[in-house]
Amino acid sequence: MRYRLLAAALGVAIAACGGGGGSPSDPAGAASSLSPAFPAGTVLSFSSGETNQPAGGARVTVGTASYVADPSGQVLLGETVPVSTRMTIVGDGFLDRSALLKSSGETRYTLWPRDSASSREPDRPFPQGSGGLDASWTRELVYTDHRHCSARSQYPLGGAPLRRARPGIAIPVGIAPGSLKRDSVERAVRAATALVNAANEGRVVFQYAEGSVPSAGIVIEALGQDDMASQFIAQMDATTDHEGYITGGRIQFSVDPVQRPDWGEWQRRSWFLGETDFFTEIVAHELGHALGLWHAYVDGTKQTDHWGLMSIYSDSCLNGNLWYYSYVRDFSPAEKLALRLMYQRAPGNTFPDDDSGMRAAQAGGSAVVCRLGGPPVE
Repeated sequence: MRYRLLAAALGVAIAACGGGGGSPSDPAGAASSLSPAFPAGTVLSFSSGETNQPAGGARVTVGTASYVADPSGQVLLGETVPVSTRMTIVGDGFLDRSALLKSSGETRYTLWPRDSASSREPDRPFPQGSGGLDASWTRELVYTDHRHCSARSQYPLGGAPLRRARPGIAIPVGIAPGSLKRDSVERAVRAATALVNAANEGRVVFQYAEGSVPSAGIVIEALGQDDMASQFIAQMDATTDHEGYITGGRIQFSVDPVQRPDWGEWQRRSWFLGETDFFTEIVAHELGHALGLWHAYVDGTKQTDHWGLMSIYSDSCLNGNLWYYSYVRDFSPAEKLALRLMYQRAPGNTFPDDDSGMRAAQAGGSAVVCRLGGPPVE
């Protein structure tokens, strides 16, 4: 999957649903009211981005003044504070957050959980279960641009800014004329878009463009590059607008997978999905990238591990996502939680949770290469 990201640095605002100012369609959008300063007596409130429960006891520093949030998650400013003053929030169970007080006048802030017990899978899809969203998974899934999965160590973990699509829009998904334009793939695209829309709670809606190739949105095609068939399954060429929001791109298969020389061997594996389910999983995985998710690595050695539709093995380019999907047929609870939290932030937020020095992604392209691989040994 290849990402051409031309993201622009953005000011962040927090979701009205547990996040702060901005419209319900885009929690990180700018509020309409402007304020040159936050007067003494202004109430700032802090809550969990996962549960919306107050972050009572959070330690808040605004400029040089320090506060402790009361049980309702609120602090009362003791002095007038200029816009663009830096604020830090440290709360038990949350990633440390840094933000600038915005001219939008927002006063509500959500915090990102450090380790979410509610998103763990203790009994599926395998005996040791799957870990919940923690700081490590957040860092890789949301903030690490893995250009080549086999060269993980070459890229700084957590070194990329958050990127995502803009909520409240519909993105058409079409299949280009050619070998992929057939009933089995069309059924898969419909199923994949429904799966991603549900995981993303409808913030961004992907719609199958039946019988047409959308001029704007996402196009699925087979490149017909037989010499590259062993190098990758598919790649995502994502495009962004001038504000840094992902707007669409191309899902490109190196060749039609059923034309691969190893397709027959895949069909003989007992856990293999079959053609329509195979395409459903791959397209859903690529649309996960279009929402802003990267990859999460698993090594198969931990008591719990980071399994999901966006997962690949840490020691190779093999796809853990295919095996996970064959059992669960959905995104993992941790991936769904990551999406909910991501859409409470603006593009440019950096790990662990910092919008005080918003920066854009590097312009250009990045290639993430993944090969077909079998399941881990149970």
